Amino acid sequence: MENITSLSVVMLDAEGTRANSEALTDILISCVHSGASVSFMAPLERQKALDFWLGIADSVERGERLLLAAVDQKKGQAVGTVQVHLKQTENQPHRADLAKMLVHPDARRRGIGTLLINRAEELARAEGKTLLVLDTATGVKPSDSTNVSDGTEPA
Repeated sequence: MENITSLSVVMLDAEGTRANSEALTDILISCVHSGASVSFMAPLERQKALDFWLGIADSVERGERLLLAAVDQKKGQAVGTVQVHLKQTENQPHRADLAKMLVHPDARRRGIGTLLINRAEELARAEGKTLLVLDTATGVKPSDSTNVSDGTEPA
């Protein structure tokens, strides 16, 4: 197993999202083709995935969401990502949603998902959010998902 110290979690602004859109596209396509249920179906065309990330860049620019990327410093590219949706309905200003929690299949089982969630939680708290929601699929084996035994509660 590769050393986790070669990883860093960074927040991407709109420009950073566009600059990393190819790596983010690779992650999305690989995850969808590996069975991830994240609003896309295999086979996922590259242009469709790329357009998705370019749309996310626009949303980041408008302040609607935060985009985090786990970067493998040895490879110099993103290997995982998660979004924090900040914009909520009027009666839920305390809430943020995590979305598109993705780790490239070749980079799994290294703690990347945990790093992403922990950083997302810190940033959501800094934005005044006290409720953080992550929808996951039922029936997923623990080895296939992020361990949520650190004080989180299923709802």
